[in-house]
Amino acid sequence: AQLMTSSFSETFEQSRTKFRTAAAENGAMMFSESITGSGAHGEALSIDFAVWRKSDETKRAFVMTSGVHGVEGFAGCAIFIDLCSFAKEYFLKLKEGDVLVIIQREPLRDELVQVIFTKRSL
Repeated sequence: AQLMTSSFSETFEQSRTKFRTAAAENGAMMFSESITGSGAHGEALSIDFAVWRKSDETKRAFVMTSGVHGVEGFAGCAIFIDLCSFAKEYFLKLKEGDVLVIIQREPLRDELVQVIFTKRSL
């Protein structure tokens, strides 16, 4: 797959939309959890999960996470957008019980990510 500069965004909303679209188009089960507060332009904030799995049982999980605000924000999201195309290819190599999870999150919300993981039984 060829990496594209179009993966980079100028706003949180642009990066979130591109990430959600790329993940869904590449076979991920997507879900989001709304969080309190609002972004720099008044937009609602969320933690977005892209999950590729072979079965309901989880034996091994590979989890990647990046903040969508802060120093790595837009670069991290651009990497994840491009990674979604590789994830589809990697998904074909997963074994029963393997899970690949990409999490786009607002930083300083680690405790929320842990709660969501428990609640969603990832």
